[in-house]
Amino acid sequence: MIDPMDKIPIIPARVTRVIDGESFEATAFLPFGITVEVNLRINGVMIAPRSEDYSEIRRSRDARMFVISKIGGRTIEILSLGRNSQNVYLVEVRYEESGQTKDLARELLAENLGYAATAKE
Repeated sequence: MIDPMDKIPIIPARVTRVIDGESFEATAFLPFGITVEVNLRINGVMIAPRSEDYSEIRRSRDARMFVISKIGGRTIEILSLGRNSQNVYLVEVRYEESGQTKDLARELLAENLGYAATAKE
């Protein structure tokens, strides 16, 4: 079966829940009025791995709050890069802020809230 999420270049989606600083749930709006609930992971950034270190725990919490402030409940654009081994879509995330299109992974890295990650992690 063809997965439309893999074939459509840019997909509008409304964020329904931010799970952590690198993953969220959304309703994707596909052509012909089709909507799909999807789990998504931001490609290109890795938030602090599970750790007992307080500074990493705080960074993870701050990253989640940053993502909520930027895309929580909003309509965004996603570019699907396929699925990872956990069957979660890896996506580039674009959102509008002050009339400019922003890339969420780049913004997280610029704020020092995550680490650069290679594709398909």
